[in-house]
This record gives sequence, C-alpha cells and structure tokens, in this order.
Amino acid sequence: MKQFFFCSLAFLFSFHSNAQTKPDNLKNYLQVSAGRSSNGTGDLRGIIFSTQYGKHFKKKLLWNVFFSGTIHDGSYPLKFTVGTREVDGSIRYTTGGLQLGGGIGYSILKKSSHEILAKANCLFRYQSSSYPDYYQIDYPAGTGLPYPVILYSHSTPQRTYTVGGEAQLQYNYVIKEKWSIGIIGGVQTDTDGNTITQISLAGGIKF
Repeated sequence: MKQFFFCSLAFLFSFHSNAQTKPDNLKNYLQVSAGRSSNGTGDLRGIIFSTQYGKHFKKKLLWNVFFSGTIHDGSYPLKFTVGTREVDGSIRYTTGGLQLGGGIGYSILKKSSHEILAKANCLFRYQSSSYPDYYQIDYPAGTGLPYPVILYSHSTPQRTYTVGGEAQLQYNYVIKEKWSIGIIGGVQTDTDGNTITQISLAGGIKF
C-alpha cells in the first residue's frame, strides 16, 4: 500500500512538472515602457512611451518590433509690463513624434532572474514641431513700442518623415518566470538631425 501511495505521488509530481512551461521555452515577449527623454542638445525635455513585441530565435539572440511616441517641449521666458499689468509673453514650443521600427538584440547576461540586453534598431519617424529655427526679440528701447516684438523664421517644415537608428541597453529582473520589470537606456538619431535620449521603466510578460 505504501509503495502504491509513493508511486502515485511520484506520478502526479512528474505530470505536474511536465505540464508546466519551462522558462527556456518562453520564446515570445510583450513589453511596455515609459520614461524621461530629451531631444536635441538637451534643451527639449519630455517623455517617451513604447510598446514592443519580440521573440528569441536563438539562446542569446532575439528580434523585436515596436511602436513608440515622444513629446518634448520648452520655453524662452519673456515677461513685460503694459501699464500696470504684467504680461507673460514667453515663447513656448513643442515637438511630438510617432515611431515604428524593429531590430535585433543580444543577451549579454541571461540567468533565471536577471537579464541584460543590447539592442540595435532601425526606425521610421513622423514628427510635428513648433520649434522655430530662428527668432529675434526687439525690446521697447529699440522699437519705441510699449512691448517686445518677436520675429520668427522657419527654414524647415513643421511636419517631417525620417528614418533613423537606435541603440539600447536594457536590464530585466524576472518575476515568477513569465513577468519582468526593468530599466532601459537608449539614444537614437535620424536623417533630420534629431538626437533623442531616453531612460525608461519597463514591464513585460513572456509566453
């Protein structure tokens, strides 16, 4: 009777173990991320957000596709007084973009709970920007008017379509085999001369 009991337990344990998906067999992943970002030389600060799908096709190699967006803004403070009223005439500008791309990644470190990835991506970017290429402020002392006069000049289009490349370094901490949290650092550039950096928090699931 005891032998039958222990054999039954062994069979059930073996069946349960085989029915579970091993971590090494979880080849696909889905990830979302969001964080801080800068555009240009750092004078435009904002946010970046992304959704990514990928698949390991070898032990340490993967491919991925992603859709992401960026919003950056800034201002040049300008305040003046008309009569007794203070006016905020600051020059405000915003740059926003959407991106679609993909690339390959390499697992520099891959253990049960820790993973470090290096990724190289190509991307297509749509961007809309109100940032002036040149502006000049003429003050009342030079114009004789009771308020500053601002002259804008644009030499590039408001909407642009570009292609570019991106490099990323990512750390993931794996929770319960399927779920992970991590941090992403990256920099990208494109044919319009945009240089965008990011530091983001990420969450994902493997399946």
